[in-house]
Amino acid sequence: DVYDTDSIFGLLGIFGLKLLKVEIPSDNSSVIRFTKLQYNSGKTLSTYEKKQEIKIPPGKEEEAEKIVQYFRQYFGRKSIFAKYQWHSAFLLLGAMLTWAFVCFVFIASPALEELKREREQRAEEYAEAQLQENINQITPLLNKIRQIIEPKFDQLKTLQSGKLSAKEAGFDENSEVLAVLYGRCITGNEFYVSVVLKKVAVKKSTYDLTDTGIFNYTTTKPFPLKQSDSFCRPPIQKEVFSKIFLSDGWLYGETQNSPYLPTPGPTANSKANK
Repeated sequence: DVYDTDSIFGLLGIFGLKLLKVEIPSDNSSVIRFTKLQYNSGKTLSTYEKKQEIKIPPGKEEEAEKIVQYFRQYFGRKSIFAKYQWHSAFLLLGAMLTWAFVCFVFIASPALEELKREREQRAEEYAEAQLQENINQITPLLNKIRQIIEPKFDQLKTLQSGKLSAKEAGFDENSEVLAVLYGRCITGNEFYVSVVLKKVAVKKSTYDLTDTGIFNYTTTKPFPLKQSDSFCRPPIQKEVFSKIFLSDGWLYGETQNSPYLPTPGPTANSKANK
């Protein structure tokens, strides 16, 4: 910038404006005349030439010539001042981003963590409520099944692995039970009874119409309590999913039985119904 006693004249202005000319005009040798390209401050984006004259103090004519020669090296060059402004702007932006990050870490981040914990807690509470609703839904059916099949456990343990029709097992033909599978697992001496239902017992618990519900009893110790835990079950039940772990060795699940079990197998023993 160039200063005189009355005003300040920004030679190059900001953001890349150019210095056009510095001279001691022939029509007035007592001044240095600066000419630069200036933005129009109006609504339209345009430029114009702006001039300002700085008086030469008496006896400083030689120094004035040196000033003119000095500034001629900047003719047509973009403002160094503008570069400094951009540099300062970037530094300011960096400081703002750093401050924003610090605020996020120390203020927003804990709040987000708390929000995440609240969402997880709500999800757990919903899952627990849904599980309890499903247990309430299937408990009456399980109680009816236990009253009929549990008295036969001791006798079924004496038989080879096999299956009973619902009627042979003591269930009414109109009951939800399709068949009863019983036996021992190959990998151990665990005893199992799998009561195969005609359809799933939990409403809308599966989209596969070939799936059916089962109530499985097992003497596996310790009793499985997680979805991933294995348990003793009939070999034809390749996979049991949507498991609901109940009590006294019972659980509910859904599976595809292969082969299908519409009739009792050759090992069925009608004496088991007595």
